[in-house]
Amino acid sequence: MEDVFIHNHETTEPLSPIISDSGASSSTAQKKKKRANDANIASILKNFRYFVDMVGPGFKAMAECAIRNADANALKDAARKEVQEKKKLLNQVIFNIDGLSEDEALVVIQSLRKDEEELNMFWDLPDDKKLRFCRLLLGGRDTI
Repeated sequence: MEDVFIHNHETTEPLSPIISDSGASSSTAQKKKKRANDANIASILKNFRYFVDMVGPGFKAMAECAIRNADANALKDAARKEVQEKKKLLNQVIFNIDGLSEDEALVVIQSLRKDEEELNMFWDLPDDKKLRFCRLLLGGRDTI
């Protein structure tokens, strides 16, 4: 990114009041002072607009990036919460599968809590396929 330097070559009169003996020259001095102030304000506005034009797109890009990161983090948090909920419900489901002993159920629960991919696969199966999945899991990981 280039460094941007804005030079103001306009000369202005000092902002201190001008003391004058005549009322006419005081009025003229006030008009000159007002014009100088107006020129300064116009110059400041011009430089500010230039600054906004230069850095505005960068700030917009940073804001968009922050929003994308926040959205991604929210999705990750939601996925983590979903996995935690699935792990909490495992005991209720696994121990209620007809055909599994308590020991087998404990081994399956232990295994599914360690492997999120298998946990998700288990939950995606229809209820009538969960026993078969557990049997394959108990038989060895090579068969799944």
